[in-house]
Amino acid sequence: MKNKIQNYLGAAESAFKTIGRILRDKRFVSFELSIKLWRKSGKPKEFSIEGTRSTDGGLALHLPQDPNLRVPKSPAVLNQRFSKIEQSVRNYLVENALDGRWGELEKSIKEQLQSGLSVDDFLCRTGLPIQGSSGSGYDAPFAAPIVATAYAIAGVMALADGDLSRASYCSGVGLYWSSPKMLIPNPSERYKARASAGGKETALRYEPVKDKVAELLMTMAPSEGWKSLAQAIGQVANKLAMYHSPLVEESGLTTGGLDDTIRRWIRKDPARFPCRIKPRT
Repeated sequence: MKNKIQNYLGAAESAFKTIGRILRDKRFVSFELSIKLWRKSGKPKEFSIEGTRSTDGGLALHLPQDPNLRVPKSPAVLNQRFSKIEQSVRNYLVENALDGRWGELEKSIKEQLQSGLSVDDFLCRTGLPIQGSSGSGYDAPFAAPIVATAYAIAGVMALADGDLSRASYCSGVGLYWSSPKMLIPNPSERYKARASAGGKETALRYEPVKDKVAELLMTMAPSEGWKSLAQAIGQVANKLAMYHSPLVEESGLTTGGLDDTIRRWIRKDPARFPCRIKPRT
């Protein structure tokens, strides 16, 4: 059952990436995407994203925004909102030790938007709204901060052009994506869990090769014992490379690095990998 769940989650994550590629296809003039996610506890999370293709080929996205906001009448209120977005994102990144990469990411966002690319088209190309809403992918914790920051930057640009309506919309989207409901909590635990799962999966792939190494250390050993540990490792590695290379390659190992791998396994678990050395006379 566990493997089936992992396979399903992997397929779901792949589907989200596929959706992002589809949305970049200019043959489609509009879309509406609705998704409902169930977690182990609590109510299901629902979200929807709509978009229409503009005459220049870009996508105008209609993302969720804070429903309690009123259209402001002054640039000062808008500037306060943009500052709040920036501060919320910064606090989240610092508290979760994610700020190391942020300077580079923020610079890239500004460069994209200042090049004339609309914020909607920029985010559609990246697929970040879908990734951020679903929480899928290793870098998902960066999705909401990037979306929020992109809209804050776009809003400041709209404000500079005197477009209060556009600036107001950008502030609403930015505040929504910088809110606690969109920022993934405790992302470090997410990385640990994923790394742990990946480590266990890798260890399981090595098991057939480990069994074969243990077998060869016994069956290939001279009756009086191996002359040295280096001899035992070298001959077993050569045997694996010459006669069992498919087994090695299927595990993700390479025949060229077998010597070091076998030596490490023997040192870590000598009971499983008995290497009887010939007594010195």
